[in-house]
Amino acid sequence: MDKTDAVKSCKEIAAILDLSVRRVQQLAKAGHIPKSEGKNGRYKLLGSIQGYIKYLRNLSLEIDAPTDLKDAKLRVEVARAEILELDAAQKASELVHKDHVSTVWTSVTGLIKSKCLALPSRTAADVYASRNLNEVRAVLENAVDLILIELAETDITINDTSSNREFSGSEPSGDGDAKAAAKTNSKSVGR
Repeated sequence: MDKTDAVKSCKEIAAILDLSVRRVQQLAKAGHIPKSEGKNGRYKLLGSIQGYIKYLRNLSLEIDAPTDLKDAKLRVEVARAEILELDAAQKASELVHKDHVSTVWTSVTGLIKSKCLALPSRTAADVYASRNLNEVRAVLENAVDLILIELAETDITINDTSSNREFSGSEPSGDGDAKAAAKTNSKSVGR
C-alpha cells in the first residue's frame, strides 16, 4: 500500500490536523474532508490534509473580502464627508472657486501691467526736466509710489451669476459665468 493511499481513523486525522474528532466529522459532512470508500469512520490521509488546506484557503479569502468591502465603504464615507465640508465652506463664503480666483488674478495682473506700462508716459516730461540723476530718481520713485497707492486702493469685485457651482475641477466654460472688475479710487491711470 502506497503512503499516499493511507487510510486513517477519525481520531488519527483529528490528531494530525490538530482538530477535535467532532470538527473532523463536521468538515467531512460539509464535504471538505473526503471519507474513505466502504470503510465507515475512516478517511484518506492525503485527501483529508488537502481538503483541510483548501478549506482554510477559502476561509481566508472569505475573511479578507469583507475587509476590502469595509475599506471601500470607509473611503466612500470619507469622500462624502469631504464633499459636505466643501459645500459648507462654500456656503459660509470661506471657499472660493478656482475660476473666480483665476479671473480676479487676471484682472489684477492686467491692472498692474497697465499702470507699469503707463509709467514712462507719466514721468517722461518730469525726467526730461530734471537737472541731475538724484532728481530723476526722485521723479521715478514718486511715480512708483503713486502706482502702489493706486493698486492698494483698488477694489476687486466678483460678479457671479452662477450661485450653485460644483467643485468638478473642470476649466472655466467661457460663457461669462464669473467676471471680475477692478476699480481704482483715484483718477485716470495716465494723468
